[in-house]
Amino acid sequence: MEGNRAGIRTKELIVNTAKKLFYEFGYDDVSITQICQEADITRTKFFYYFKNKEEIADFICNDVLRNCEIKYFNIALKLYSKNLAVGVGVAIYVYFASIIENENLLRFYSEVLKSNTASLIGNASYRSILAMLASKAGLDKDAFDIYYIATTSVPGTLLYAYKTGVLKDKEKVLNFILQTAIAPLFKTKADRIISDVVSDVKGFRIDLATEFLSEYKVANEESGGDNK
Repeated sequence: MEGNRAGIRTKELIVNTAKKLFYEFGYDDVSITQICQEADITRTKFFYYFKNKEEIADFICNDVLRNCEIKYFNIALKLYSKNLAVGVGVAIYVYFASIIENENLLRFYSEVLKSNTASLIGNASYRSILAMLASKAGLDKDAFDIYYIATTSVPGTLLYAYKTGVLKDKEKVLNFILQTAIAPLFKTKADRIISDVVSDVKGFRIDLATEFLSEYKVANEESGGDNK
């Protein structure tokens, strides 16, 4: 068994290598063998840390969302401390806009969420964001569970449809993702909340998206970043 520090370094190597390959070639076209070859490790070592490719993709999705919650979602929520619904809406919009506006992120997340919705459903960070909204709307636990599963089942399908050209209007895709989070909770106010989100998000979305992409070393055409 590897020592603790060596084990942490090995796991980080596997995750960073998988992330690089997933972002460059997509989730569907990358195999465990490719990850092992790129990381220069054995398949046995890979399976010591992850039982399959789905698990490492889940880990990456969870890690990204956890960092987004700490660094970006909380910023949006603080800016909208007196209007939680708009703040959560802005955070959701920024997150998915950052994905849909970058070819590499879009390919990875659309493929992962299409084949493994649990990457969002099981994500504690995304759940906590929506739980804030549900609490404000007065949902009980059973109602929230249904709302949460329904809400998190939608983005993957829409992202994949946009990526494959079935859907062509990215703003409509983003607005519908927003609708699935807001409308079930605030039926009479949903249109106004969503309108406020779309209007306000233009003021600082680029900054958050740039930071998001820079953090995960994914090429951002606007900033001229590299894929590494």
